Amino acid sequence: MTAEVLVRLAGAGVRYSAGLPAAIAGVSLSLARGERLAVIGESGSGKTTLALAMAGLLPAGSTVEGRIEWPAFGGAPKPGRDVGYVFQDPSGSLDPVMRVGDQLAEVAAAHGDADPHVNAVELIAQVELPDPVRTARAYPHELSGGQRQRIALALALAGRPSMLIADEATSALDPVVQKKLAELVVRLCRTNGLTLVFVTHDIALAAGLGTRIAVVYSARLAETGPAERVLSDPAHPYTKALLESHLGRDVPRGARVHAIEGQPPDPALALPGCRFALRCRHAVATCNRSEPGWAGARDDGAACILPAGMLR
Repeated sequence: MTAEVLVRLAGAGVRYSAGLPAAIAGVSLSLARGERLAVIGESGSGKTTLALAMAGLLPAGSTVEGRIEWPAFGGAPKPGRDVGYVFQDPSGSLDPVMRVGDQLAEVAAAHGDADPHVNAVELIAQVELPDPVRTARAYPHELSGGQRQRIALALALAGRPSMLIADEATSALDPVVQKKLAELVVRLCRTNGLTLVFVTHDIALAAGLGTRIAVVYSARLAETGPAERVLSDPAHPYTKALLESHLGRDVPRGARVHAIEGQPPDPALALPGCRFALRCRHAVATCNRSEPGWAGARDDGAACILPAGMLR
């Protein structure tokens, strides 16, 4: 039985204003109920724009090219109700002069909860904060960064959404807190049957979180596929370069870590070929002449002209 598709992008692109270059362009992928998609790539690659497009949260005035569809929702999703969104900085989600319990109750009441204050305490318990009743009485400044991010997660869950999007939600936290929060997100998604989109630049987190991975480079989708395949047998040179530049715990002392030389191209710059070609160790003359097509299935392939297995 085929899982229900929550969001489908077909050649989708986003421009924030007329005359500006596309913040993301030509993306085709789908996400089914219960899947966990990790979106990785360098800063400024378009990861957040892709997440906002999936959530239906693009700012007014944005132009959408191609198609973005939400079959399971019967139209654009309702923020909070259909899609919960956790932003990188919890301070942007929390009112500094309101107790966190009152903020959670306000959101729960807006989504029709009959007993929002009771549910606020339950949400705090759900995100595994100690002494939920006492925590509900706290102001944001009385909590640590990791605790505030858990409250932001509780706010995203208050409307009982079908999809949860965490946009660099752990990047401002120390590694131990990062790992614990990421594990909590996965547990909550499994328990509640949520679809997860987790935006990160941390390959180790992506490896532990996602059942699928999407790799974004310079406003383009470079590769996507099952996490195990992408991490063990990357089909795009950029994915391979990211993996080689990652200093994991299993890297022996003294081993060389390969940095990706150069910088991503300016999105406003029109390039005739592959946007990664200038930084790619595998590039051939054709790579600089024409933009690569998509090789493989829509949800398991890469935008690269190199034959399968050449990167091994």
